[in-house]
Amino acid sequence: CSDGWDRTAQMTSLSQLFLDPHYRTLSGFCELIEKEWCSFGHKFKERAAVGQLADEQYSPIFVQFIDCVNQALRQHPNSFQFNENLLISILDNLYSNIFGTFFFNCLQERENNEIFSRTESLWSWILANEKQFINTNFIPLENQNLIVDSQSVV
Repeated sequence: CSDGWDRTAQMTSLSQLFLDPHYRTLSGFCELIEKEWCSFGHKFKERAAVGQLADEQYSPIFVQFIDCVNQALRQHPNSFQFNENLLISILDNLYSNIFGTFFFNCLQERENNEIFSRTESLWSWILANEKQFINTNFIPLENQNLIVDSQSVV
């Protein structure tokens, strides 16, 4: 993407994840993806080739975002309420076509195609099955506002 549209969602999401502990909770992470990716119009149909063959518009920027989150989770295992199973389930269901969460390129297209009345939300399913996504190493700290790499602090 030459206009930065794809990178914007990736950078704002990662920034919020590192700065705000709410987005490191299970429900907060689901909210973050819904807000920054689904509602703000990430082109899942084109960029992730959801429901179609990949073409010149294919760019796995969302997959790259999930990988970044996975790397942060591995480096700071106590800072996230969710575990790797959540990230795997999100990517599996990006392409499963079971949930309408990632259908089409924007919220308006999902509404016009009545996706919300025809499919279940991935977030509803995740929150209903939250036990399999909870990180048992999570330590909720009152002042855990910022994830900082201890090697980068001088």
